[in-house]
Amino acid sequence: SASDHNGTAPDHNGSSVSDENESVKPDPVFPPIVRTLPTQVEEGGLIRLAGIVLTDGGSPVTNVGFLLSRNLRIDPNDPAVFRLQASLPNADEFHILTTIPVGLRDAKRIYFVAFASNELAENPGSPKRIILPDDFIYSEERWWFADQEMNAGWRLSPWFGSYLPYDNGWIYHVELGWLYALPDGQDGLWLWKEGNGWLWTSPNTYPHVFSNDHSGWLYFLKRKHGKAWFYNYGTRQVE
Repeated sequence: SASDHNGTAPDHNGSSVSDENESVKPDPVFPPIVRTLPTQVEEGGLIRLAGIVLTDGGSPVTNVGFLLSRNLRIDPNDPAVFRLQASLPNADEFHILTTIPVGLRDAKRIYFVAFASNELAENPGSPKRIILPDDFIYSEERWWFADQEMNAGWRLSPWFGSYLPYDNGWIYHVELGWLYALPDGQDGLWLWKEGNGWLWTSPNTYPHVFSNDHSGWLYFLKRKHGKAWFYNYGTRQVE
């Protein structure tokens, strides 16, 4: 009858589809193909490295990043080659904003290459060269680079307040006045101030500052009549 025929038809179609699937071989997997894009030198001693995945090779990309070297021939297994991981891209392009690794800062030329990995292999693109401008300054030398940028070059620190930095190391602090500032390599600052000598402070101590001249602590009170006033714990005087 018609109903019997209709009832058996799906069974026939179902079995023929499953037979076909069993005979299909999986597509071969190849290493991903990636292109290294030109670098951009940013403000604050940073470089932007970029790459683009042209094809995933038939398997999802699991890892992307960059290799940096002082040699044009970049060997991923060479301990002198620096590996920088990047986040997996939402689209095909990926990039990182980074500073030059310390181990490469004496190199005349720096070469870099983008890479991508899938389940089969890691594959690099073609290397490109980084040429740094003569006035390139590494970001940690500009300790203020991470602070919020305000109008006309002023910066706002969540702990240190408002100041105007200059590339020669001097800053004008809205309360402390003219200071020569050097990072201490951690998160603190050495500050040279005329009349006070070298002072040290940090996010955990300011407005307390340590006086190198007095080997003791001062407390910044306020700026009045164009002068920064401190309480000296050693002499118990306002100076």
